[in-house]
Amino acid sequence: MSQKAIEDSIPGHTCWTLAYPGCQGRPSLAAKYYISARTCSGHADKANQISYMEVLTGEFFAPWNTVGWIQEITHPTPGYESYYRGWLNVFWHGYDTNTISELDMVKGQESNLWVGTYTDAAMYSQEYATHTLNVTEATDSLIRFSLSDSMADSIYTYPLTVKVRVNNSWGDSVDAVQDGKAVPVRRVTNGGLDYVLVKAAPDRGEVVLAKTGTTNLALIPVNPGWNMLSLNVHPQDSSVNGLFGSLHGFRLLKNSAGQLYWPAYGIDSIGSLHTGQGYTAYADSADTVRASGTRIDAASTPIPLSAGWNLIAYLPEVDIPAEIALQTITAQTAIVKNGQGQIYCPDFTTNTMGNMKAGQGYKIYMKSTAALIYPATAAGKYLTNATGLLNIPIPKHYLMSMNTGNNATLLSNQAALNGNTLPDTSEIGAFDENGVLVGAGVNIHGIAAFSIWGDNALTSEKDGCNPGEKVTFLLWDGAREYPVEFEGQSSISYREDGLFIGSLSVPKGLPISKFALSKVYPNPCGGQVQILFDVPALGGVDRQDIDIAIYDVRGRLVHQLAKGKYKANHYRVFWQGTNNERAMLGCGVYIIQMKASNFSKNLKVFMIR
Repeated sequence: MSQKAIEDSIPGHTCWTLAYPGCQGRPSLAAKYYISARTCSGHADKANQISYMEVLTGEFFAPWNTVGWIQEITHPTPGYESYYRGWLNVFWHGYDTNTISELDMVKGQESNLWVGTYTDAAMYSQEYATHTLNVTEATDSLIRFSLSDSMADSIYTYPLTVKVRVNNSWGDSVDAVQDGKAVPVRRVTNGGLDYVLVKAAPDRGEVVLAKTGTTNLALIPVNPGWNMLSLNVHPQDSSVNGLFGSLHGFRLLKNSAGQLYWPAYGIDSIGSLHTGQGYTAYADSADTVRASGTRIDAASTPIPLSAGWNLIAYLPEVDIPAEIALQTITAQTAIVKNGQGQIYCPDFTTNTMGNMKAGQGYKIYMKSTAALIYPATAAGKYLTNATGLLNIPIPKHYLMSMNTGNNATLLSNQAALNGNTLPDTSEIGAFDENGVLVGAGVNIHGIAAFSIWGDNALTSEKDGCNPGEKVTFLLWDGAREYPVEFEGQSSISYREDGLFIGSLSVPKGLPISKFALSKVYPNPCGGQVQILFDVPALGGVDRQDIDIAIYDVRGRLVHQLAKGKYKANHYRVFWQGTNNERAMLGCGVYIIQMKASNFSKNLKVFMIR
């Protein structure tokens, strides 16, 4: 690290650049800035006796010196046995004709030496000196272990080489992963016994070694909130407690039959996880399920599906477009949903979820019974080409991100305004009875498909629709909002996993005849509130002057919310609970006032923190 970089990283300090910190007798000063520092004296460092702030060093300046030092660390020379397998740190001052010959000598000792940069050697040796290895599982086909050290994880990242004895039946090819990522591994034989050498960095996650082609490690992320999960291996431990019991922040798991694993209450009516089934999980924080087991041949493992809703597993090891993954049941499939509420609907040629993904579970509504067989895969690729489906973008005007664990689905094959198909990229927003956005989608070629979210039963606040709650819709055509009817009705009644299939249309002859300041929500509020108001077309003029401002109870202006000429439309604006300088306001009562031609109205909002 350079002097400037050190000073930039440690404000208020000045770096002393020390060429030989150990020589100057200042190892404690060097330790503030460096992971290792050298002295000026020669010789190699004795094995396992290195003082990392006073590393012995020497210059390669003559062939006989090189030979002598290499001899010390590669052979137990009489009188120098303590240097055998030690650390030889060398440097060059300049470059001359001897340099190449000295390097050739080093290269000639490749079978006896490990050569690395000073930084790599300093990291490796300190990690090695403080490491702890813990084997957590060892079978004829699988070995799992953890590797840790006492060094700072943000600095010491160099992988150690771990030598592991394996069964002679493993063959020449071994899979090695650390924290789900492949790491270098190779087979070696010593004294007639088989070993593998695997490179693994301390404190970077569990290491798994397995016979190639026989086992797999399924890594399934569990995110905060609701998740739909599944396994694509036959786990060695299929118990729900063995797979989920040690996860941080995990709360509950349920299957499609309504059975529960809820450890906080001692409930486990699920017992074991089963091939082909999906599961719904809830967690307070992120973690990862690690399931070691034998691979599943997805193309030879049919999943029986009944008419109606099914919660299924995704068995392939690679991600595949939904229309390819489910091609054996396309005719019988009404809709498929993932945990994020994205959908695939063959009848509407719509796929907003893209690829189906390993580790995720899916809800699928079947028109009739069928058996799902996933396509064969090879070399990490699917074997057929995807068909063209509608590419529906994410809403921008009705931007939202929800996952409450239950939702309904709206599918519209016709969306019209004044009898004409809506322009592409028009957006549809779904709102609960309080005017809160609970779903949104984008119209493409008159087709809209999106989820409407229900209330999360595991949270105290209302964050979606209750069963039977009325849901209304608004259209944004890029310039203004319009109320929208579904199949001629102004609202629908929410139900979990409901399917609402039909047309969306803006009622004909829908003029806005008067100004309105109609709603403030939520109220009381702790921060952001949304304010709804209407601007009419008057006397053939479709733009009107309006003024909407926030006042405190003493009548002092605290925030100008909207002012100027507004086109006739329904509007929704947001106030963050700040003044005009964007400073947060205190608790209390505030007045929202709207003024326009022959119109004035006040609404109170209660701010709590």
